Amino acid sequence: MRGLAYIQLEKYQPAVDDFNQAIRIEPNSHYSYFGRGYAYLYLKDYEQSLADFNQAIKLDSDFAHAYFWRGIAQGNLGNKQGAVADLKQAAELYKREGKTENMKTALDLLKQIS
Repeated sequence: MRGLAYIQLEKYQPAVDDFNQAIRIEPNSHYSYFGRGYAYLYLKDYEQSLADFNQAIKLDSDFAHAYFWRGIAQGNLGNKQGAVADLKQAAELYKREGKTENMKTALDLLKQIS
């Protein structure tokens, strides 16, 4: 997917455009919503980022990365309670998946905002 390549190049608007096209083709792809949400986060469009992470989670309720980054978006929007809840959920899902580094990152971020 080109959108991921654009994100790696820090070209976030072209990434959004590419993910828009991917969503039109496959509207139930949680990865496309996640990617677009991630790009919107770096464009500082936190409301749209949050909406995309919500959709990614709606399509896959065990998508740890979506909870983690939604927590970041929530924090940027000043919703500390939402950020804490999402980071806790992300940490739990990472733990279940055996992704201890990701879990540690989520828990460290929780400590910073708690």
